[in-house]
Amino acid sequence: MGKIIAEITDSRFNRKLTNLYKLSVHIGADSLICFVVDSLKRPLVLRHWQFEAGEADAHRKILATAVSRDPFLRATYGETRVALDNERLAVVPAALFQPGEEAAFLYKLTSPAPEDELHSYLCTGLRVQAVYALSKRLRPLLREYFPLASVHHLGTAFLVAAHQHSIAQAGAPFVLAELQYRALRVAAMQDGRLLFFNTFHVRHARDVLYFTLLAYREAELDPLQVPLWISGQVLEESDALRQLRRYVRQIHWTGVPAFLARNEALEQLPAWFYFSLFHLHLLD
Repeated sequence: MGKIIAEITDSRFNRKLTNLYKLSVHIGADSLICFVVDSLKRPLVLRHWQFEAGEADAHRKILATAVSRDPFLRATYGETRVALDNERLAVVPAALFQPGEEAAFLYKLTSPAPEDELHSYLCTGLRVQAVYALSKRLRPLLREYFPLASVHHLGTAFLVAAHQHSIAQAGAPFVLAELQYRALRVAAMQDGRLLFFNTFHVRHARDVLYFTLLAYREAELDPLQVPLWISGQVLEESDALRQLRRYVRQIHWTGVPAFLARNEALEQLPAWFYFSLFHLHLLD
């Protein structure tokens, strides 16, 4: 169970210096991806573990397998951040957010669940508060494998990535879409401002098309003029991309962000798969 489908290991990785490194881990429904950078923001390790989707108690099996077989996950790092993902995330203008009111904001869009544990994260650059729910049942499991890690929603890293990408685009408008398992996350940006954000459950290519064009419409952006940047688990010749190309004139793949030192091996991988993960270590 479980196999590595992509990896890089830089020769500069030193096991005696891991207390100076930062580990980022994304645990998905069918995957675990780890990424290590040093104090100079040089990418040292990336490993993408793939598992069978839909298994019962998937997170426990994924963690048990990957950690037992991957020495990089068993090392002790100066900082560790773990990202989980689900569709239970909303954004609120920071000026309107009140601590203790997370449930009121989140459950306008989704229904509460007994296992919910509510959190929020201030995305300073976008001036929004991300409010999200994670399963409290995962806490003991994560403490078992990553006892000192801070735990986040991958959507917060995606929002930070959208802000960083807006800086790189000099404030020009764009739409950023990320597909992770059966969830599509979409942000529309202009002049460094978040015009639209939402997460959608998708099952077919037509769902990806519909919700992406919905983001353009809600943000009042023209898909014939404003580019779409693709990230996440998307294949280059997927049905979703073929349909999107009929309606969106400019489609680009996200790459390795400029704040990371150049790594030629990393650039040979489909960097858009890991775009949010690259930004996880920027979270407070």
